[in-house]
Amino acid sequence: MHATISRPLPYGGKRPPFLIKKRYFLVKILNGESPRNRLTVLIPKSSARKSSERNYWRRKIIGHGKSWPNAGGGFMVRVLPAIEGAKPKDVRPELDSVSEILNNKFRTTQ
Repeated sequence: MHATISRPLPYGGKRPPFLIKKRYFLVKILNGESPRNRLTVLIPKSSARKSSERNYWRRKIIGHGKSWPNAGGGFMVRVLPAIEGAKPKDVRPELDSVSEILNNKFRTTQ
């Protein structure tokens, strides 16, 4: 499954934010002037019923997000309900493809 990148949203910052929509989550790149990335992971109860599952996915996404390039702002990852019952081996390729998209995006703009 390939990712879809939305068109840039109207925004008053230097670089407009954009979304990456995958089967299990949405990744939004936020503007900012921070020298380091900030990573926010939102996992609603509809995506993982037990708090231990939410913490598990949060740790996996944050661990993978450490390798993402510096966007000069932050990333917001919203986990979708489709992740409920998914196995880590199914989610890993999605995270890898997001990393590839981000590396391509920020390698050419910085």
